[in-house]
Amino acid sequence: GLRERYRDRDLKGLLPVDSIGGGYCMIVNSLAVREDTLPDEKLFFGLEEFDFCHRVKQSGYRVCVSGELMYRYRKLNNKLGIEKRPSLVPRRNVHQLHREYYSYRNGIYLMLHKYDKRRLAVKYSIRALGKMAFGFLKGPVYGAKNADFLSRALVHGWLGKMGKRL
Repeated sequence: GLRERYRDRDLKGLLPVDSIGGGYCMIVNSLAVREDTLPDEKLFFGLEEFDFCHRVKQSGYRVCVSGELMYRYRKLNNKLGIEKRPSLVPRRNVHQLHREYYSYRNGIYLMLHKYDKRRLAVKYSIRALGKMAFGFLKGPVYGAKNADFLSRALVHGWLGKMGKRL
């Protein structure tokens, strides 16, 4: 349930990963797609990449990234030397909160209804509750909107209410 970052010095060759996030290009073996590994269409946004990568791995394939390419991207974006973990304090602006909604809702849905990881869904929900509280550090307007989106994500994820809701 936690993201781990490869250290800059380890970015060489092909590196195994659990999933490749959105916004990155994947090269996929066509045989993997033919084995019913496509993500659930209910996840149209948020964690569909995780679901796809998980299904690919369950089918016996590997999910890898190019260490050299990752190093070049980090260098290009001035992200070499970063070693910190993600923060609970939200960084997005109020107009991007729908992204948080779909990420949390879909994550909880997957953990509960697909992978039978109830304990992990509880931990993820607690993290969302923490993000709700810390959201008020960005002001009352942001805090209230953030709490609204995340509380709906929790309810919809636990109840399995999917589809485009926002």
